[in-house]
Amino acid sequence: MKFSKAPGLPFFTSSYVIVNTLLLLSYPFMRIFTSVGNRDLRNLDSFGFTYENSIIYSGLVFVGIYYLRSASLRSFLLDSLSIGKIIIVSLLFFAKIYYCLYYIIICAATWLVIPYPRYNAPNKFIKI
Repeated sequence: MKFSKAPGLPFFTSSYVIVNTLLLLSYPFMRIFTSVGNRDLRNLDSFGFTYENSIIYSGLVFVGIYYLRSASLRSFLLDSLSIGKIIIVSLLFFAKIYYCLYYIIICAATWLVIPYPRYNAPNKFIKI
């Protein structure tokens, strides 16, 4: 799939992208420095993968599907951020339910407070 134009610097420096990227990067921090990594994520599923690997691989498949269905790079990146948060919620659900609930509350608060990035490129709409 070829995208016509990549999003500009104002898109990547918007508060929505920065905060959601930090939310995605919070899982490795929690995995290393807390007891999240010592829980049920190390159990094996029916395919021989750990639960953590299965959840991450499934999420990457969803990201690939959204890549094929997206109309622009901007929409793909925003969908990837949302899918990444869903992946982390499911990982935390299997690891520690309290961290999962805290993460859901933080994601809901950021969804309410931080505005979605506006589309500022040329379009074919005519102002009346």
